[in-house]
Amino acid sequence: MNDAPKKAKNAESRLATTEPAAQPETFDVLILPSALFFIERIEVPAALDASELDDFAELSMEGLAPFPLEQLNWGFLVDSERTVLLLYATPKDRLKRTGYDKLEAYTWVLPDFACLYGARFPQALEVILHGENHCTRLSFPAGEGLPLSIESLAPT
Repeated sequence: MNDAPKKAKNAESRLATTEPAAQPETFDVLILPSALFFIERIEVPAALDASELDDFAELSMEGLAPFPLEQLNWGFLVDSERTVLLLYATPKDRLKRTGYDKLEAYTWVLPDFACLYGARFPQALEVILHGENHCTRLSFPAGEGLPLSIESLAPT
């Protein structure tokens, strides 16, 4: 006796009763010109455990920033070996004065160079990001995932 039609019907009924797949979580990200950000590249102490990286970044930012952290949009990028942090920050009031006044609607507010986070090039390379009203030049050392320098340029 062939049970294939019966098995197929049972499989169809199980599929019909399962819940629809959950939709992936969405994040709204605002990408801004790097000229709006203070950017600092710092070395990570070799003895620092990976679980301490967030606290190290926060303490480093507190030591560098002339504003309380609550008044900043800030964050950091770290290279894959966890030897270098790229800290970035901008005062929330500065962004509001520049016309970015709905910041709370975004999950993240990032400088434009964050879109190349982790990019590795086999040889030293300069990358220029062109925005609507700005340009950013990034200098990447060979094989590294973070730029060595970031410079804001007049739009071309």
